Amino acid sequence: MSKNLIPYSKQFIDNRDINAVTFSLKQKLITQGKNLLKLENLICKKLKCKYAIACSSATAGLHMVNSLFKNKKFITSPLTFASTVSTVILSSNKIDLVDIDKNSLLLDSKKIRLKNFDGIINVLFAGSSENSIDLRNKYSKKIIIEDASHALGGKYLDGTPIGSCKYSDFSIFSLHPVKSITSGEGGIITTNSKKYYEKLKLIRSHGILRKSDQTKFNRIFNKKLINKPWYYEIQNIGFNYRLNEIQSCLAISQLKKLDKFIRFRKKIALTYDKFLKYYKNIELPQSKKIIRKFSSHHLYTIRVKGKINRDVIQKKLANNGIGSQVHYIPIHRLDIFKKNFQNKKFPNADFHFNNCLSIPIFYKLSFKKLKKIISILKKISNEN
Repeated sequence: MSKNLIPYSKQFIDNRDINAVTFSLKQKLITQGKNLLKLENLICKKLKCKYAIACSSATAGLHMVNSLFKNKKFITSPLTFASTVSTVILSSNKIDLVDIDKNSLLLDSKKIRLKNFDGIINVLFAGSSENSIDLRNKYSKKIIIEDASHALGGKYLDGTPIGSCKYSDFSIFSLHPVKSITSGEGGIITTNSKKYYEKLKLIRSHGILRKSDQTKFNRIFNKKLINKPWYYEIQNIGFNYRLNEIQSCLAISQLKKLDKFIRFRKKIALTYDKFLKYYKNIELPQSKKIIRKFSSHHLYTIRVKGKINRDVIQKKLANNGIGSQVHYIPIHRLDIFKKNFQNKKFPNADFHFNNCLSIPIFYKLSFKKLKKIISILKKISNEN
């Protein structure tokens, strides 16, 4: 097996990014400085939302948003990473699963049988938002949280940016190295609610109220201390989920390249579509033209069919220097969550898991390597 696998995804860092990080280290403050606010303002402008809150990860963002609510019941897709569910449980809320559509790989609104639930966490798998408008139209009175970890740079089917919160109350993005852009680790929450925005800012930083940045400070109880420069108050518990200045500067630099990154990923996806659709043992979920037009293309996922085995394909790809990954082990199959979903079946999520494989897609994947991946997949497919 080759030690130099073409990875399924990776970050792209150039000299401008390096210079941005160097610049951040020369500032007086390397945390809680002006670049965090600058990043948030740029996100609002880019995504056409009213408010953005940068945080330490998408998991932190999900936890913060869930912490706004208590004893609420949410439904979500089983085809997601564990943090989509764990952050609900950690926030004293409840979670249930609804199976995916086999082709879109998104939560299938037609499979929602529950009547008593408070909200939906819509997982925009691989950066597609195909079900977003439908869910908002059908459940206009429910809380809709988009786990948009994969989706920065993608659009809704009407062409508006994912993150504008046109069809959700919150969108949460990841700035992990394999995502659309990176800050090393990091996340972004967007919302159009001033009330929730103010609460999220408090939750992000221990729940601390200071005179300098919170009008509510004037209504605190301890009048004897209110004029002391060191005094602060905490009325609600929060976390330390801040994004520092080093990460903020890297994210700002990366954000300038977002459109270029997404165009490149789309070109790779369309090239795969052009060739792989003819391979007898491979099928292509999420390959509809409307998805390719608006997705962020975080992942390119194939499904094997016929007698061929997914794990055999993965091994053969690796033997030829090509990395791949499985996205994801469904929530109901993980030991920690199994007890929550006993006696429930999710056949589409299970089918996808048993046969799926994410193959390389990232900025600057060379045509030579892309051609090799397509050629090796053709050879493997014809062998079976």
